[in-house]
Amino acid sequence: IHEGQSFDESVWQTHAFCLISPDSLREQRVGAVLDHLAVAGFKPVGWREVRVTAQQIDAIAEIQNVGAGSTFRYRALDALFSLGPSIALRLRDEVSRSAAERYAVLHEIKGGTPPRTRPGSIRHEVGSVNAILSLLHLSDSPANAARESAAILGPEPLAAFHDGATLDGYLSVLARTQPKESRDHVAVLGALRGRIVSALWTELGD
Repeated sequence: IHEGQSFDESVWQTHAFCLISPDSLREQRVGAVLDHLAVAGFKPVGWREVRVTAQQIDAIAEIQNVGAGSTFRYRALDALFSLGPSIALRLRDEVSRSAAERYAVLHEIKGGTPPRTRPGSIRHEVGSVNAILSLLHLSDSPANAARESAAILGPEPLAAFHDGATLDGYLSVLARTQPKESRDHVAVLGALRGRIVSALWTELGD
């Protein structure tokens, strides 16, 4: 994204940009995320597998006007997005709503990050772990959807999307490429501590 670059916001007046992050794919929770979006009236009509880079994360941070005090999160996000692919989605609103109402609904259905998740939201019901492992990102306005989709997919993002009808097949194949991650936070933390202790075992005293 270059300073002064213009973006076509027209399609994002009736659609929304969503980025499903690698934790959703590793835990095989994409279907549950899509189910919640469907209940709220949003259907994926375009998708694209993407490998999100640190430069793209920084571009999203700039678009979101993230202050200096919060930039530490974006280096943690480097580690998250290095886990594997993400899925960029173009969501069509199947309900007759204004753009302002549409993005307000998306904000509510996404929910905050733990410990501020709201019952009924995706992050609460599907199982967001923390502010980094938070399942998905949803743009908060047509203008930001246009800029963020360009940051992730290039200068012509709409041309980069595959037909939404092919998404289920892709997810089915992807699920077979790796075992489902089903451990909770305590189990993952215990495994990490175990690896640290075993690596240092001979150096440890009583």
